[in-house]
Amino acid sequence: MSGITKTVATRAQDNPLKLMCHRRVITQRDGISGVFIGVSSQPSLAGLSMERLRLACAGPHIFCRYDDGEVIHNIECTNNSQGGFQSHPNEHYQDSRVVPDAAIECGSDLRALTPRQMLGLFVGLRGRHREDTGLMAEAETDYLLARTLFPENRRLYMAQVGVSVQLSDRRFHEGEAGHYTGLARWLRGETNHSSQVEAGFAINVGG
Repeated sequence: MSGITKTVATRAQDNPLKLMCHRRVITQRDGISGVFIGVSSQPSLAGLSMERLRLACAGPHIFCRYDDGEVIHNIECTNNSQGGFQSHPNEHYQDSRVVPDAAIECGSDLRALTPRQMLGLFVGLRGRHREDTGLMAEAETDYLLARTLFPENRRLYMAQVGVSVQLSDRRFHEGEAGHYTGLARWLRGETNHSSQVEAGFAINVGG
């Protein structure tokens, strides 16, 4: 690809909220330009100046996808061994990333995302960073917002549930319906989780 390519990497060790490595690749060809940003080791793309160039997911992997309703191109900008761009068919991701049919059918994976859904991914990436740096309450807030923006995404669902379960130990006593031990008993069929939640809410309101 002819044009200009520039890579910028930054890391701020003094602030845990900035412990992400940003990689920016700026390209220009025939008057069409785009800015591609890789966050950490995942090549998420933010510069989507071409009209139908969007993000897509294959499990935890994020890449670019062109879809005009007739032609589809999956575009790998950073995650390849050739030093350039690559375009793989959907089957490549289904095999290499183990993307099940359910992930496609529910709208989570292997489809061009809307701007709202893309924003959800970016908020989810911030949540993952906060989780990794021990800011669990802030991570939960990010994941909840990310799921509001992109409720179909399976990874955001798993991330938010995982963090919320961990935080339940701070918010409930062991054995309560909201504690993970109460959830475990409900999953084993030992208790009626819904009735416990309703009873607890009624007590709080009535008290």
